[in-house]
Amino acid sequence: MLEAHNVTKIFRGRRSASPVIAVDEVSVQAGPGEFVAIVGESGSGKSTLARMLLDLIPATSGSVLLDGHDITAMNRTDKRGYRRQVQAVPAGPGRVAEPAQARRSRDRRGDPAAWDRDRQRHPRQGGADPRTGGDVAGRPILGSLPARAQRGQRQRVLIARALALDPRIIIADEAVSALDASVKAGVLRVMVDLKDRLGVGFVFITHDLPVVKKVADRVYVMHRGKVVEEGPKDRIFDAPKDPYTRTLLAAAPSLTPTT
Repeated sequence: MLEAHNVTKIFRGRRSASPVIAVDEVSVQAGPGEFVAIVGESGSGKSTLARMLLDLIPATSGSVLLDGHDITAMNRTDKRGYRRQVQAVPAGPGRVAEPAQARRSRDRRGDPAAWDRDRQRHPRQGGADPRTGGDVAGRPILGSLPARAQRGQRQRVLIARALALDPRIIIADEAVSALDASVKAGVLRVMVDLKDRLGVGFVFITHDLPVVKKVADRVYVMHRGKVVEEGPKDRIFDAPKDPYTRTLLAAAPSLTPTT
């Protein structure tokens, strides 16, 4: 179980500027096989929370824990283990082979044949064919540059890249926000399949409520750095309690076509 327990993040202003409380005593949790959505408008603190969960920035107060172990108390070896188990799928692409290369370095004295099998297996699990992989020039996807792949295929490759270290939790920050509807649906199907088939948990950071309604198991609603509401997806959408949640739902595009 990945947990944030009463985490706060304060960014100190320069000189006379006032400190900014980006995340204010937030608690969330996610486990393998769960699709947890964290929703809210821009500036609500979602991405800052994601960076704390990924151990990219430290919390000002509170704690981030994996299976009850506080990441601030972990030694270097434990931290490496944490980062293998909690991976990221960002909104923008990077080089597709970096985690796989890190794993190959770690397993250099292992079974080369097993490495080659994994090298092909992870892209397929992410929905990308390692031989073509959406590369418009027809070159292999592993090690290729992001500009050579179509946008939806890039996101599939980012998912495959995260899978290279066999994580238990993947944190996806606005991972489908820039995709058109049909491509977005395909990437979401990949994520849901991984959750159901491999038991990978997802923490899905988004402002896209129609997407959340389709894929999430549980939802946290953030507003001005705080979690104002949380609960099972159906309860959040059918009977929201907080006025801010009701405002978000009222402003979201309708999922039901009108005639």
